[in-house]
Amino acid sequence: MRRATKYLVLWVLLVAPTAFAVLALAATFAYEPDPALRNLIAAVWGTCLILFGIPLLVSLALWRKYHAQEVQLQTVGSILRVYDALPLTEGYATGFIDHASRTFRNTGRGVPPPAAPPIPHAPPPRPVPTAISAGATPMRYCRKCGSRVYPREGGETWQCWSCGHEQTIEG
Repeated sequence: MRRATKYLVLWVLLVAPTAFAVLALAATFAYEPDPALRNLIAAVWGTCLILFGIPLLVSLALWRKYHAQEVQLQTVGSILRVYDALPLTEGYATGFIDHASRTFRNTGRGVPPPAAPPIPHAPPPRPVPTAISAGATPMRYCRKCGSRVYPREGGETWQCWSCGHEQTIEG
């Protein structure tokens, strides 16, 4: 069940007790019974009128709000049905989504596309050592895990201390 229908049903259910309370309150003042009894009856029926009247008015206001919104959507839909040929290219709209305003901007209607985002700078390349001093050993890295490898004693091989992979010196 739609929300507007729920509000309308609630309104119909509240009309009967509210109308009965209004008539009873009017009859109390029209026939003028004993003043003490009249005040008591007026207080009871006035309370009933308030208890049923306020929800009646609230449900009526909510129903009017949603009914007006539904009528507006139906009107917009009927207007859009008239324009069956919109300027689209091969079934797709040409444009972009403006993330700042969360709207679609149609470039086919004269809205310029946004500028290209700036290209981030790549970090500068590592400096390549030109000459190695006489006593220093060059740094090498493991071909398996990428960690640093160290020369093994008494041979031409290098070993990774992380994964244990051995490498030989290649050209």
